[in-house]
Amino acid sequence: MPHLTIAYCRRFDFASEVIRFFTGGALWSHCGVVVGDVVVEALTRGVVTTPINDWKYPAFAFVQVECPDPEAAEQFALDQVGKKYDWLGCLGAPWRAHWQNPNRWYCSELAEAALVAGGRKRWRDEKMGVSPMESWVVL
Repeated sequence: MPHLTIAYCRRFDFASEVIRFFTGGALWSHCGVVVGDVVVEALTRGVVTTPINDWKYPAFAFVQVECPDPEAAEQFALDQVGKKYDWLGCLGAPWRAHWQNPNRWYCSELAEAALVAGGRKRWRDEKMGVSPMESWVVL
């Protein structure tokens, strides 16, 4: 089966610790979709591409995820570049809030949507918030 690479990571700063706390002491606080030599990620300034060599996190893992059409998943992720950050969705993720806006993304919401665009069946049918750690656990 073809695969898509998802990058998971964490820092040891205040924001990362808050995210990890509100998601049950999770291992990861951020994730992105690897496309070639860049990571497509949703940061507070919006969806951007970051060269892998510039992706500086003290703890990270790259996971190969089965995906029927990884090219479609990668293209979906790239098509989101320039869109805004989904603050409401991110803040609602620990409480399973519905995705707020398909034109705004937070990191794990973007990764999940890319996998769906690539034909991977969602681990739940509702379009509800997903944390980086939940994404990691179900893969």
